[in-house]
Amino acid sequence: MSVNYDQLAESYKRYRKPDPRIAARILFHIDDTQKILNVGAGNGSYEPEDCKIFAIEPSYEMILLRKNSKAALIQGLAENRPFKDDIFDISMAILTLHHWSDVASGLKEMLRVTKNRIILFTWIGYGNDFWLEKYNMYLDFAYWDLPRGY
Repeated sequence: MSVNYDQLAESYKRYRKPDPRIAARILFHIDDTQKILNVGAGNGSYEPEDCKIFAIEPSYEMILLRKNSKAALIQGLAENRPFKDDIFDISMAILTLHHWSDVASGLKEMLRVTKNRIILFTWIGYGNDFWLEKYNMYLDFAYWDLPRGY
């Protein structure tokens, strides 16, 4: 899926609001974590407020819309992250995988930089009926606690 979020950003903030059901499921998997990487972070809709957040987002205009001014902001791609190995307690990617040019490389990078848990929530993109337009809930989250030496 190819979307130009630099062009879409202004209208995005009017029609895309965080869904509390999605937010609750994400927060359920975040404990007393210190550092979280949000990959494809957009405007930060689903980031917890009581952790240190590092947000990586390719769209400069989406970065400008962010509500979480405490997050460290990096303009960049999911597939190429400027971080050391095992630096984040948790990495998350919420409704972004369908925009990545190389999902396998992006997920491999998430594994590389994350020491404890990865949280993914995505839309697969079958058919013409984008379920999120109506916020119908298919809340099948994937998360993994990463064993040492995975």
